[in-house]
Amino acid sequence: MAPAFETLDDFAALMRTARGPDAAAQTGAAERNGQLTKPPGALGRLEDLAIWYGAWRGMARPVLVAPQIVIFAGNHGVAARGVSAFPPEVTAQMVGNFQAGGAAINQLARTFGARMQVAALELDRPTADFTQAEALGDADCVAALRAGWDAVDPASDLLVVGEMGIGNTTAAAAIAAALYGGGAEAWVGRGTGVDDAGLAVKRDVVDAGLARHGGVRGLAALSAFGGREMAAMAGAMVRAHRKYPADPRRVHLLRRRGLSGNRSRRRTGPRGCRPSKQRRRAWQAAGGTGKRAAVATGPASGRRLGCGAGDWRDARGRGLPERHGDLCRGRRGGGIR
Repeated sequence: MAPAFETLDDFAALMRTARGPDAAAQTGAAERNGQLTKPPGALGRLEDLAIWYGAWRGMARPVLVAPQIVIFAGNHGVAARGVSAFPPEVTAQMVGNFQAGGAAINQLARTFGARMQVAALELDRPTADFTQAEALGDADCVAALRAGWDAVDPASDLLVVGEMGIGNTTAAAAIAAALYGGGAEAWVGRGTGVDDAGLAVKRDVVDAGLARHGGVRGLAALSAFGGREMAAMAGAMVRAHRKYPADPRRVHLLRRRGLSGNRSRRRTGPRGCRPSKQRRRAWQAAGGTGKRAAVATGPASGRRLGCGAGDWRDARGRGLPERHGDLCRGRRGGGIR
């Protein structure tokens, strides 16, 4: 579905009309938390987070089934001024690491059953140096907002956003200074670990940008100083915000299926996994047998590996080219992407 905005003013209007948390759901979640068999406050911040989540989802008894993580990446023209300890080429290298599953966020996503994706936004076309011109400008800012908007999975029930972009702490400091005041001294940090000389360069760059774009507020600050990944994060968060509260019919269905929490609680393994009839028929039409093969074993240990692509074979003995989550739940996006 196309975003409901064409300009920055349209996007600002969407933000102004966004709803707040559901007070009744927040009260209900807090009351239920007080009834649980545990000492008050025993779970620390987890209790506050559960109540917060229930309030924004409009659910006194919230469920979390389909979390989504999106990492946005973009390059910054201001990086050419020496504000980072690393060159802009590192952005693309880090994107490759995310895609290969080698970053810490990949392990967190795998642990908590979250679907993860990486959105690299025109890495070969950095934003402009904001000491010389607007970093994005209205057109590129709107395009990045749309990219973030489109990245949100309508079936997700929690959105986690992240960013990667050499030079983006400089851009972030400039945005914060423009919005909240204080100048570069109050906002610029060492970022990637620059030394004192590098820190002085960052502060000078931010002050120069503030002098050039003095007085910008709101989305104009994002356009003047921000990167594509920053604008995309904003677009994704507003899209996720507007698609709540939860659909009570979907929540009821999930509870009936026993999917009331972390995916690790779902029944998995050979006995609990069955592709849908539609998927089996499609595989048979492509030459597969649709019959279950022996449980796969490890070449050295001989242990059962459980359900996965190796448990379903085609006519040539090849495994289904799908992940465990796809087979079990009949849904696109199972596992980490």
